[in-house]
Amino acid sequence: MKNKELMEKLNAYGYSLLMPDDREETANVLNEISASREQRILEGFPVVLLNMIKKEKFSCQDYNKLNKLSKELFIVSLICFEMNSEKTLSQKFKNECNINSLKMKVYGDLMKKRRNLKVGGETISSERVLNTFQKYNSESEKNEGFKKIELKENLNFNKSLNRLFPPKQKEIIFKRLDGDVLTQTEKEYYSRVVKKRIEAILNEDLQRFLKQL
Repeated sequence: MKNKELMEKLNAYGYSLLMPDDREETANVLNEISASREQRILEGFPVVLLNMIKKEKFSCQDYNKLNKLSKELFIVSLICFEMNSEKTLSQKFKNECNINSLKMKVYGDLMKKRRNLKVGGETISSERVLNTFQKYNSESEKNEGFKKIELKENLNFNKSLNRLFPPKQKEIIFKRLDGDVLTQTEKEYYSRVVKKRIEAILNEDLQRFLKQL
């Protein structure tokens, strides 16, 4: 894939320098980032990974499909998470994906000192990686924060939501909206009940039918 096409794809995952929503493409996108061998694109790996995780499009099953350089960048990403208020998320994927603790410590010490990293034959500036992550993550949180506040304070929105979803379902919806990690029980309940209700509400044929009433 040409780097221009890769940049367009990465847009969907919060790295505007550079769009897929299909689950099967997740590992491929990350592998294409590492295959680009362009510093500016490699620096965006943690940004893209975090957005994939928040959209629930990445799991350790995807991690196993990553190439060697992508797995190294994955470790760099977890350290970025840890250093930027995403410690719980970092620990979760470190444990679930059986990440090498020693390698993570070595990379972590270098990144805290803003030293260059030797990753899969590439030399990467940890300072640039961290600055890029902080910049995009901060902008994303700010934009999402405004949207969430507007929604939560919108009376008509809340009235409609209350008519469609009971309190427990509404709580899960807002947790997803806020990017909070769901428990396994909540994930299963969302997939089994809430998601199906949302899909029914969004059904275009149903909407056209109801508008005739």
